[in-house]
Amino acid sequence: MASRILIDSRQQVGAYHVALVKLLSVTPEKIRPDGYKLNCTLIDLRINRAVLILDNHEPFGYHLHPNPLADHDQREPLVVASPFEAIDLFVKKAREMTNEK
Repeated sequence: MASRILIDSRQQVGAYHVALVKLLSVTPEKIRPDGYKLNCTLIDLRINRAVLILDNHEPFGYHLHPNPLADHDQREPLVVASPFEAIDLFVKKAREMTNEK
């Protein structure tokens, strides 16, 4: 099965950040056993760099990179029931980081 785009969005978050969310339906494999590939990235437009990343792949499952500028290898595991719940958590965290409600 070829991958299929389920979500591909770009949203302004506050004055200086943009959130990119891409969710693909993929063939379940060892690296993504649930059949989804998710990448959420919060970009600080002042420096044009990612300041928060959420993705999923084995052996980590769904996880946040809370400070990719300082340490991309740092991961915070997430316990979620679906990629949609992970997206909700990413949006909440992005709003907290940018002081948006």
